[in-house]
Order: sequence, then structure tokens, then C-alpha cells
Amino acid sequence: MEFKNIDDGLAVAGQIASGDLSRAAEQGFKTVINVRPDGEQADAMTAGQARDVASSTALDYYHLPVLPTQITDEDVAAFKALLTGADGPVLAYCGTGMRATVLWALANAGTMSAQEILHKAASAGFDLSRVAPRIEQAANVRM
Repeated sequence: MEFKNIDDGLAVAGQIASGDLSRAAEQGFKTVINVRPDGEQADAMTAGQARDVASSTALDYYHLPVLPTQITDEDVAAFKALLTGADGPVLAYCGTGMRATVLWALANAGTMSAQEILHKAASAGFDLSRVAPRIEQAANVRM
């Protein structure tokens, strides 16, 4: 699985396998955040399996299950808290990397301009135009 750098402290990925966690540790990641609910894809590692593999590679592991079309303000706040408290760099993953990128974007709205957020996401291959209004709204509320 490809790790896509969003900014200096965060990369995102689609669904990872156990070998990807070992590779993440080898590449210097310190923390992994799984934002995918268990059971979303039948052949994906469960959160418990991923936690066990992460532990064996000395990665901090967090599971924050978020539904892709139902990202709440509480989900964003929890993701932001994990990023803020994490020993970095951080690898966040979900099905394609999009959900983790949207969570990052919303968590940073107000500390970065919406334009900068959209640019960083696009540079990593993620088109956030469908959530741009929400990013702009969040940025305006926090500024």
C-alpha cells in the first residue's frame, strides 16, 4: 500500500495489511490511526489484529471508527486530539485514504486556509472539492 504524505507529520493510506505496518515502522512512523470500522471490508484486518501487529512493531495504534459519509464534528475533534497528542509522524488509514484526508482537512480548518488544505490534499492525490464548503465553513467558524 502506498503512503501518501499530506503534510510533514501525516501520511494517509488505503486499507493496509500487516506487512504495511512493519514498513511504516521502518519508514519512521511512530503512530497509526485506523479510521475504518471493523467489518467494512470482509478481508481487511480487524482493529484488534492491526493493534497486535502495530504493538509488535513498536507503533502506537488508535482506532477511531468513522463512517465515510457520516463524518461528525465529534469525529473531527477526536481525530484532531489524536493528531495533537500523537508521537509523530502519523500514518492514518481507511479504505482509500480519502476519509483520513477529509478528517485531517476538517481538523486543520481554521489553522490553515481552506485553499492551503485543498492544495495539500490535491498534491497527495485527493480531490476534496465535494467537502470544500464544509472545510470553508469550519475555517470561518474557527478563525
